[in-house]
Amino acid sequence: MIHIAHQAALAHKDEAWFSGSGGREAAKRLRELAPLVRDEGIASDLGSVDSYYFLTARAVTRDDMSATQVAEIVQDQREMAKTLKLRAERALAAVQRLS
Repeated sequence: MIHIAHQAALAHKDEAWFSGSGGREAAKRLRELAPLVRDEGIASDLGSVDSYYFLTARAVTRDDMSATQVAEIVQDQREMAKTLKLRAERALAAVQRLS
């Protein structure tokens, strides 16, 4: 997720890129893992990563959008990707502290 978020923050990614990124599979694994985690803070962080991945992956442009809409979506995706990266790093650090 950190890599996906980093790449999406650098440049706008389209739906095909997200489909091939492995992010959906990673998000699914996080959803499976979260209920097994005893630490509520870490479980919350994992849920947050999952949510922000889907928000980031949904922020894609379409051909029928105006130039203004495209610019807004590109900015939205960048901001969500930055947040995704921060939350994924925080979740990873918390898990590593327990290891």
